[in-house]
Amino acid sequence: MTSKTLLKKCRQEKRELLILTDKLQQLQMSLLPRAIQLKEINVQESGDADPLADRVAAKEDLMSDIRKQIAIMLQREAEAYRLISKLKNSRQRQILELYYMKWRVDAAGQCHLYTWEEVALELEISERHLYRMIPDAFRELKKV
Repeated sequence: MTSKTLLKKCRQEKRELLILTDKLQQLQMSLLPRAIQLKEINVQESGDADPLADRVAAKEDLMSDIRKQIAIMLQREAEAYRLISKLKNSRQRQILELYYMKWRVDAAGQCHLYTWEEVALELEISERHLYRMIPDAFRELKKV
């Protein structure tokens, strides 16, 4: 696997984890008593089925998926960090770490992956300069 592919997989796994955690949050909200829910959730009840039990089971399944995703992500991240740490240029390391390995929390407490524009802002460099440095970083990674 190439270094670029490895880093892309790390980013994709983070994105998938964010999606799973959003789903978990929605499920947890559906388990709250209706009197304290922030928004109404439409649930169709049919016959003898227990919608609460179904939602609890769905939550447990989702938690299991999240744990598996985290385990996979941690293994791949360790490999990616070892690779990035071999770069001699600290700015190149920062760029790749921020975009592929880190996430940020916004004012509402939501996690997001960094965009290239946010990486440039964080590092206080122009986007144009950032976009010139990205291919250089990957060329250096191929050498290590």
